[in-house]
Amino acid sequence: MAGYSFAPANTTVTIDGADVTGVDCVSVANEQDDDIDDDGVINEDDECESTPVDVIVDPLSGCSLEQLVPCNENWKNHGQYVSAFTQTLNSFIKQKLIAKDEKSALMKKAASSDCTAISNVTQEQIEAASNIDNSTAEYAQLLFGDLNVISEISVIAVDEGSNINTSKASIDGTTDTVYTRYAFEKGIPGGDFGNSANAITFVKTRTPEAIKYITGIDYTLNDDSPGMCKEVNEYIYEQTRLLLTAEQRIKYDSEGKQLLFIDDYNGALDNLPDPYSLITDHDTHLEVASLSVETYFYPTVQDDPNINDNEKNRYGVKYCKFIAAQNMLIWMLDMAFDNSTTLMKPAPTPGLSCEDMNKSVGSCYFDFFGFDFCEDYIGTNFTGGDTGNAKEKCLNVREGIYVDGVKCADREDINDTISGICAIVETDDGAYTWTMYEPSDASLCPIRFFTCE
Repeated sequence: MAGYSFAPANTTVTIDGADVTGVDCVSVANEQDDDIDDDGVINEDDECESTPVDVIVDPLSGCSLEQLVPCNENWKNHGQYVSAFTQTLNSFIKQKLIAKDEKSALMKKAASSDCTAISNVTQEQIEAASNIDNSTAEYAQLLFGDLNVISEISVIAVDEGSNINTSKASIDGTTDTVYTRYAFEKGIPGGDFGNSANAITFVKTRTPEAIKYITGIDYTLNDDSPGMCKEVNEYIYEQTRLLLTAEQRIKYDSEGKQLLFIDDYNGALDNLPDPYSLITDHDTHLEVASLSVETYFYPTVQDDPNINDNEKNRYGVKYCKFIAAQNMLIWMLDMAFDNSTTLMKPAPTPGLSCEDMNKSVGSCYFDFFGFDFCEDYIGTNFTGGDTGNAKEKCLNVREGIYVDGVKCADREDINDTISGICAIVETDDGAYTWTMYEPSDASLCPIRFFTCE
C-alpha cells in the first residue's frame, strides 16, 4: 500500500523524532512516499507511478512522453503512432517541458522507429518509386512541349540537391539539349522505408517558347496537353499505383482514401506557398492542387550580349512542386487507411541562427535583380580556399566578389546597411544565407527572414 509501512507487534519505530511502539500493527504514514517515483506528481494524481528517474513528465498525469505514447500500443499503423507522438510532443513543448530546438531530433527518432512500422513494402518497391522520382523532371520537360518532336530535343535531368534554389534550367542551342533541374524535400516515414524518403520533388524546366527560340525547333504545346503540373502528378500517381501488388491494389482501391489532382495553383516566385496548404481533405479522398510558377521569356534578353547566361536563364522557366512517388507509395500502403488529412511532410529542418554565420567558410557579394546581397556558405557541403566550391559557386553562379574565411557581416569592402538575413537553404550539410542590404525587401526571401543584433 503506497504511502504506508507496516511494523510487527511490539516493534518500536520513529515518527517525526518520537519513538512509537506497535501493538498489533502500526500503520505509519510516510510523507516521502507520497511521490513514489519522485517525479513531482503525488501518487494519487500520478497515472504512471513507475516513471524512470530524471525523466521529464507531464505535471498533470505524471507520465513521460514515451509512457503517454508507448511504442507497443495497439496503433493502427506507423502513421497513427507518429501523429499521436507529434501531438503529445507539441503539448510538452507548449508547456515548456521540452525546448523547441529538440523537436526535430525527437520527431526523427519517432518517425524512424519500428513502432507499428510500414512493413508491407519491399525494397524493390521503394527503389522503383525512387526511379520514378528521378525521372520526373525529364518527363515533365517532355510533357510541357510537343511530344511529336521529342526525337529532336535531348533532355538531361540534373539532381541539384541543396543547390536547387539557385540552380538554373538551361538550353544548349548548339546541341538542342535542355538541362532540367530537380531536388527532393525529404520526409522520415520510418519502418522499412528507413528514416528518409522523398516527400516533394521540386523541378525546374524551360518553357516551349524558350526552347523554340533558342533551338529553332517548334516545341509549342499541342492540343492534348495544357502543360500543367497536374498532369505530371497524375503520371506519378498512376506509375506508383502500378508498383502495388494485386492484393495491395485491391485493398487501397476499396478501403484507402484516394488522391485527386486538380488544376494548378499558379504562384509567384517571391511568395511560394507550402504545397501542403494546397491539399484539401474529403471523406473519401484528398484533393491536391499542384504548385506551378512560370516566368516569361524575352527574346531581347536572350539576344543581349551584355547579359550573362546565368541571368538569361531566369526567363522562360516553369517551376513545379510534385508529390514524390515514394510519398505516394507510403500513402497507398499506410496513411490512406488511418484517416490522415495530408501526405507525408518533409522533415523539419534545423533553423539557422545568427551564431551560425560564424561558421561561414567564405562569403560572396553580388547583385540580384538590382539589389545587393552577400551570401554566407555554411555547412559541410561547402569548402573554402582557392580551390573550394564556395569560391567556385560565387564566381561562376553568382558572378560576385568572394572573400575566403570572412563572413558577410565582417567584410570591409561592403558599406551598405544590413537589413536582415534570408535563409535560402537550411540543412545540416549545406546551409547558406543571403545577407540583405537596404533597400532590400524581406518579401524577396523565399524561405525565412530574420535579423541579428
